[in-house]
Parts: sequence; C-alpha cells; structure tokens
Amino acid sequence: MAKQRFAVAACAVVLGAVSLTGCSSNDGSPVKADGSASTTSTTTSSSTSSSTTVPDPTFTPIPPPANAPANALTMTCAEFMTLDEATQTAVGGAIIAGGKTKIHPNNQGIAGTLAKLMCSTDPNQTVSQALGATPK
Repeated sequence: MAKQRFAVAACAVVLGAVSLTGCSSNDGSPVKADGSASTTSTTTSSSTSSSTTVPDPTFTPIPPPANAPANALTMTCAEFMTLDEATQTAVGGAIIAGGKTKIHPNNQGIAGTLAKLMCSTDPNQTVSQALGATPK
C-alpha cells in the first residue's frame, strides 16, 4: 500500500513537471495549447513625470548665525531687545561661552530665548545679569 502511494505521488510530480515545461519555449516566450508559438507581444512604455515641490507654509528658515557685538558682555537689556533674533542668540551664546552661567555653552538658542524673556521684565539690567552670570 505504501508503494502504491509513493508511485502515485511520483507520477503526480512527473506529470506536473511535464505539463509545466510545455508552457513556454526554450527562449521563455509563451506557447499556445496546440504547441505553436504565441504571437502576443509586450510593449513597455515609459513616461517622465516632473514633480513640483510645494513649500511648507509652516516652515520657518533658520537665520544664519550672527556675530555677537563687541559689547555683548556689558549690553543692557534695552539694547538687547532692539536686536534681531540671530544677534540676540549670538549675544546669549557669547555670555554663556565663558562658563559664568549655569547654562551649558552648547545651548546658545536657549540662552537667547531666556535672555529675551528675562530682559522683558527689567530693561535696565545687563543681559549677563538677566542670564544669571556671576560678576567678574
């Protein structure tokens, strides 16, 4: 009984392989059921598409880094508040670069923002004082 099952399974595999080999010619092109070559042709078309980049309306470009003015360490908050954002960040960076504040020197952006906030409360103090710099 086991030999019969094996023989049936082997015949099924052989018949399956034979029937699959008749589906294409040697060059891989399809063959009709009567054995003649198929006349179906395949064409490939290509098209080029151009994409247009739409700007993100919520994107705000980062301003280029500015140089801190010469009086950055002694500048009053009143002067500081008249500066553009990039220069305010540079002033904050110059103050924290000396390590006289508790703000890490890599956090120039935070220093500029914090200075703007603290200077809005008392425009008569220096930016260094607003950032908590220890006096020399």
